[in-house]
This record gives sequence, C-alpha cells and structure tokens, in this order.
Amino acid sequence: MEVKSIKHVKWNLAIIYVIPTKALKRSLWRDLGKDVCKISQPWLAIGDFNSVLSSDEVIQTTSFNDQRSRDFVDWVNQESLIDMRYKGPTFTWKRGNNSNTFRGARLDRGLCSDDWLDIYPSATISHLPNISSNHNQILLGTTDQNGARNQRRFQFQASWTARKDFMKVINNVWNSTTLALVKN
Repeated sequence: MEVKSIKHVKWNLAIIYVIPTKALKRSLWRDLGKDVCKISQPWLAIGDFNSVLSSDEVIQTTSFNDQRSRDFVDWVNQESLIDMRYKGPTFTWKRGNNSNTFRGARLDRGLCSDDWLDIYPSATISHLPNISSNHNQILLGTTDQNGARNQRRFQFQASWTARKDFMKVINNVWNSTTLALVKN
C-alpha cells in the first residue's frame, strides 16, 4: 500500500504475516518483490515473517537449520532490504514451559529499502513486552527529516486481514486528507 508522509514523501508499506508452511513462504518470497509488485518508491515490510536470518536469532542454535532460512535470506538479499535496528528483547516469539520444550526466535521485524531509511534515518523497531500471545508486539518508531517524532502509536493485528472490507478500510484511511492530522 502507498503511504504519504507528513512531508508528502510517498513510500510503500507491506504488512506481513507469513504462514509457517515452506511452500507458502516460498510463494510469498517469489511474489513479494520490487519488480513483481512494481514498487518504484522507498518501501518498508513489517510484521511476522515466521523466518530467521541467522542462528543468532534462535534460542537453541543447535536446532537452527540453514536450509529453512535460505529462501528468506535470499529474498532479503535479492530485494536489498535492510534489517532495521531494534530495541528490546531479541526473541519476539517464544513457546514451551521447560528447558526441554522451550523455543524462541526473532520472527517479527521491519525490513526497509535504503531509500526508505533515507527518509527515516532514526527509525527503530521496538519489541514490546509479551502480554497475551506467544509473539511480542512490535512498534515502528519514526522521525521525519526534520527530526519530528511521530507520536501516534499503531498496533497491527493479523486478524484484521480476515475482514472482507480490510483493504477498503486501509485505503480509505491512508488516502484520506486527515492522515496528516492524525500523524501530527
């Protein structure tokens, strides 16, 4: 979806939820790209990728499988995306109650193009505390080119995408003239 910043700079936003099935992941990595989606502007992809980039992003490194991450790593490299810096705990997903069953990984993140980072050079992702899910919520913090911080807090819920009118609501909100007022 196209976004217009307060300074009327246009960029693209992809809100991601990747179903943790290898074939569906591979299909997404093939179909989500600058060339395929005809993205000519700066862009940001943020959400639950259900993949890691390296063994540093899993609690039990002995269970890390390079082959499971290969398609994701290749996609990030092919698209020349930058893994945004983050604040908070490294692992955004956890499950299990004891040392035998406990697992954790950094599955949630923000990836951006270098020209998007030029617009928001101080942008960060915050890994918020886990409240009622096995995933931590993530929060995008941006500043514009003049250093003005965006004070509005936005939290995306993957369940919203199940609504039939989801894209209509998103388009109406992002294309409305009130967007600049909301972001101030």
